[in-house]
Amino acid sequence: MKRVILLILALVLTLSLMACRSKEPEDAADAADNNTLSNSAPLTFAEASALEYDNGQVTCRFRRDEDGWKWVDDEEFPLDASYVEEILTALDAMSVSLAPVTPAVDPADSGLDEPDRYTTVTVGEDITTLRFGDQQDDGQWYMAIDGQEDTYLVADEFVKLMDRSIYDMAVLPTLPFAIWETFYMTVLSTALALVIGLPLGVLLVVGEKGGVLPLPMIRNKKTLNPRDQESAPVYQLETAMGAGIECFPGARAVNVPRSRFFPVKTTSDLFLLRSDAISVDEHGNVALAPERQGNTPVVDLDSKLYKLVDSLDGLGLPSLTGMDKLTLRGRFHFQDGAVLRGTLLMENDSDETKEILPGVYAGA
Repeated sequence: MKRVILLILALVLTLSLMACRSKEPEDAADAADNNTLSNSAPLTFAEASALEYDNGQVTCRFRRDEDGWKWVDDEEFPLDASYVEEILTALDAMSVSLAPVTPAVDPADSGLDEPDRYTTVTVGEDITTLRFGDQQDDGQWYMAIDGQEDTYLVADEFVKLMDRSIYDMAVLPTLPFAIWETFYMTVLSTALALVIGLPLGVLLVVGEKGGVLPLPMIRNKKTLNPRDQESAPVYQLETAMGAGIECFPGARAVNVPRSRFFPVKTTSDLFLLRSDAISVDEHGNVALAPERQGNTPVVDLDSKLYKLVDSLDGLGLPSLTGMDKLTLRGRFHFQDGAVLRGTLLMENDSDETKEILPGVYAGA
């Protein structure tokens, strides 16, 4: 009796398993039939081999090969395939929940008579095209499927997935590489500008004036013999190279204070440079004496008497560390130990040299 019962139970179990297995294909077929978006093939959009969409501004086309998704217009483009897969996943999720709008909406009232947005997906031999009309106040869009008469409503989030341009879907380089690439291009462009741009700029400026830079003319009144003021008067014509900066549009000058730069163009400058107000270290660096606290004294020697370098030999050299401005008119000789301070105007109308004895001479 027990054997009969066991045989009956085994038979019932076997029949039940066979029924379950026969049901699985039917369920799969039913799931494929529930794919509202697909017109024929029982496949998921995740298995698509091509995707194309137009959002009313740009058209993007993609295809999949053994290496993955590629942008059709440029297969070398660094496409981030996750964007394409996100659209296909959204299509699969939407396809099982769509329901036709009831009552039916006239295409002219939904914008589907002249839609300017569409999405086309190719899965095997099945091609599905979705067309999008107007957007409702609640954010949903009217949608129609080629080959079907029904009208659907889809969420704004899905439509926005196709608002991206192709450059929004690019794989960006890592930040360190991008910084290096920017630095490299900056250095390279600067070098090219100096090597190529600067000579070309000079040629363009020179070429405008027949090969001559349009520098302002300087007329210096001199004597034929610089040491003899009674010799024949002459004019020395010259131009200043520094004035060439005005020949280049957009050029800028840098104002360098005397605390960093000591020009020697006149004997007054040389007189100051020789004084104790200026120090020269063992490396030849020229700087103001610490007592000056960054303030450079002003020296104005008589240009008629102290115009040449050797004319300073008989002038002597007083201490100028406390001097703000010295104006000298006439012949003088400073003995060792003479100290000048403040602002001084020293005049001597005599043809005889006036001796300045050791001591402190302070002005205002």
